[in-house]
Amino acid sequence: MPRKMFFTMLVIVLLASGCAAPTPMPVIQKIWTVENAGLICFRNYNLSTRELGGIFRPKGCFSSSCTVPQAQKVDVQLVHSQGALKFVTRFILLDTMVRTPGAPACTADCDGGGEVPFKFADVMTGTYTVILGNREMGSLGVPPTFTEAAGICFGELH
Repeated sequence: MPRKMFFTMLVIVLLASGCAAPTPMPVIQKIWTVENAGLICFRNYNLSTRELGGIFRPKGCFSSSCTVPQAQKVDVQLVHSQGALKFVTRFILLDTMVRTPGAPACTADCDGGGEVPFKFADVMTGTYTVILGNREMGSLGVPPTFTEAAGICFGELH
């Protein structure tokens, strides 16, 4: 039997018997986009520099072992004329969970969304409206009195 014919017959037999290489399954990944939703926590105020700071965390419970932040944006603006502390946020988070039998499960924490620090400069004494996107979240008196380690928070995580 000529060599070319032998290899052709071998390929036909392998394909017919199902011994061909399996088609790889596509990796399914989920992407979350969280805009103007989450928790704003004011944690510090420097009276001499009038700097007000804290952290922002996006709304949702994202496992730290299976979620990777792709983009984290927290824009802040102090509008003296309105007495407002404005926030515009956008987080893009990628689910990296491997969905195969025997793969480890994701951790049951909610720390995968990340947190972004923020600062406002030149915040004078007074009362300010905290605005996230286009929603009023509440009022903050400056200088604030922080009674807990978490600070003074507005919004929600879950």
